[in-house]
Amino acid sequence: MPTKPSLPEVVAALLRRDPVVLCTRLALTHEGVARLPIPGRRKFWVVSDPECLHRILVTDATQFDKGGPIYRIIADALGEDGLFTVNDKATWHLLRQIMNPAFRRAELRTVIELTADAWRSRMDAWDLRGPIELFSELKLLSVEVLMRHALGNAVDTAELTQLALPVFDGMAGRIFLPHWAPGASGYRKAIAALDGRVKSIISSRRDQGTEAGDLLGQLMTATDPQSGHRLSDRQVRDQVFTLLMAGFDSTATVLSWACVLMAERGDQLDRLRTEVANVCADRTPTLEDLPRLVTAQALLQESLRLHPAFPMFFRNVKAETQLGRHRLAVGDQIIVAPYATHRDPARWPDPAGFDSGRFAGRLDHEQRAAYLPFGEGKRKCIGEDMATMTGLLILAMLAQRFAAFRRPVGHSNHTARYAMTRPSRDNARLILTPIDE
Repeated sequence: MPTKPSLPEVVAALLRRDPVVLCTRLALTHEGVARLPIPGRRKFWVVSDPECLHRILVTDATQFDKGGPIYRIIADALGEDGLFTVNDKATWHLLRQIMNPAFRRAELRTVIELTADAWRSRMDAWDLRGPIELFSELKLLSVEVLMRHALGNAVDTAELTQLALPVFDGMAGRIFLPHWAPGASGYRKAIAALDGRVKSIISSRRDQGTEAGDLLGQLMTATDPQSGHRLSDRQVRDQVFTLLMAGFDSTATVLSWACVLMAERGDQLDRLRTEVANVCADRTPTLEDLPRLVTAQALLQESLRLHPAFPMFFRNVKAETQLGRHRLAVGDQIIVAPYATHRDPARWPDPAGFDSGRFAGRLDHEQRAAYLPFGEGKRKCIGEDMATMTGLLILAMLAQRFAAFRRPVGHSNHTARYAMTRPSRDNARLILTPIDE
């Protein structure tokens, strides 16, 4: 007679299947702070309550760092000195100073123009006689734009994509699996392969002995104003890895879900097409046009609410503290769950329903506090403006070219897979009808 699985075994199975769903259910049924029933001395907490998250990310951020076992797993891939993983305050401040110029408005213009050219080329190549795998197309676009912006035109983005894919997908699995679980060896080999390629790009640039205007050139020539030291090749490598992993699936996930939602609500695409026609007719939208696309902004914001690019991220407890009714010990791990926060019925009417109209006006105070698709505080995503502007551009260009989106027969509805992001399992396959048909 088969034995009944224990609670930890059930939890482990649910974590492997879809940790986002499990963590969301726990958080929303336990007043926004819940313990994951995972055995061991160290406790794991899921937090979705906005007030607690504000403490973790803003007011008491020094008590919650990026240490502990979860970030060790992430740092195995991204490196300990990447902007996303670094814990040392001085190093983070230096890296942020170096990285900031690449994400300012002057650089956004270059990124928008690069994105427009690359997206137009991708759409021109589509065979519209069958469904288009929009998530895959958007992911390839994101990698191409990010790597061109960061590394220049000499890199092979297709090669980098293939090398990055098993690293990105494997990272999520390692977080919720023991270190001895099957696949660990293949994951380490995938990291080594991508690591070798990125190091060769850096070495080649060093050998050229010439400065370039891209981010890699800035990273390699920047100096610490206090010590005069430059970043080591390892630190440069960590920034490249961080950019690649942060942008690999994120924008593509949000935009592909937005297109799926438009396929299910045809009126959304109609309104978007009307707005784009009024703002820029049939010419490619510019950086100045994008803030005027208020319908597109509301659509993107609602897509980010329902499907934030990173539905969970993590913190380590540095000092004993109280969250809600719970006492957290040093070394406990926190799973910050914006996916759950964005679906809290106490703050969002019909939280699982799609309604871009809720972003047509001003959010109330509680909703503003419960909306954090790019994080919050000093460690908020540096790429927020870039992701938003490129997202608006891509949606506008789709609206200029296509009259309708529809799901093919046999699609997987709203099932998703977790790989740090949470894209649709069927790659958001859509049948696109050109405007001239």
